[in-house]
Amino acid sequence: MLLAAAGCRPPAATVDDPIPADFALLFLVDTTDHPDDPRRRRALHVVEPDRTLRAALGPGVTDDLHPPATATITPRDMRELYRLAETARLASAPGTPGNAAPPPPGVPVYRMVLRVDGDRHERVLVAGQQPAADQLLTALVRLRGGR
Repeated sequence: MLLAAAGCRPPAATVDDPIPADFALLFLVDTTDHPDDPRRRRALHVVEPDRTLRAALGPGVTDDLHPPATATITPRDMRELYRLAETARLASAPGTPGNAAPPPPGVPVYRMVLRVDGDRHERVLVAGQQPAADQLLTALVRLRGGR
């Protein structure tokens, strides 16, 4: 059986691909709160395996909150969130930025914790440096009602 030929890549995931049953996501936007810009608000998004989106917004938000249910995510949107989260995870190093230079003042930092197939993956990403993470935030903002 041929698993991979030189120069070949596996097909890109699509929004119709199945996702792991235990997929869950925590996505914290750590920034100075900008209430007029929904992508630059301090926010915590929690996506649960049952397709519940929980969200909390504002300066007092921390990653240890259990926000109220905000929306029920469609299966198609859940697959899209999974695809974006996996893309961001695979394109970045585990854990925290370590010795990386801190982002400029006012640039949001994302803390993403992803649970897939019984494994936990944590990433710290800087807004504007990881397109899939920025797209993931845009999707979460849309799903929470754009506020």
